[in-house]
Amino acid sequence: MEADIKPTDRFLMERFLTGGVTFQGELQERGQYKNLNNARLKPDDYRPVLNAISFDIETDYGVNHLYSIAIYSDKTSIVLMIGDDENCNVEAENEIKYELGNLFKMKNNYSLPLYKK
Repeated sequence: MEADIKPTDRFLMERFLTGGVTFQGELQERGQYKNLNNARLKPDDYRPVLNAISFDIETDYGVNHLYSIAIYSDKTSIVLMIGDDENCNVEAENEIKYELGNLFKMKNNYSLPLYKK
């Protein structure tokens, strides 16, 4: 329904500002802020490439236990699990297994030493 459209969205849509825009005007420094006087917006051809990621943490809240962390996107598929690789029979493509107990012992080391299964 037309009444459901917010005034700010209507303003942009009526001017065909549906994606990227170019700002024009007189830029004035105001301390840590900038002010654009006599501002004008024009449509631009820029279209960002957006990606989605799914981040899942499996826990048992009742006993304060972490089971796994999984990250999935069109470019990566990672599963971090507690356990050792001898007991792992996961056969999914691109799955990764790591002993999370050791992961949390690492301090100030942000590169995860993962290996593919």
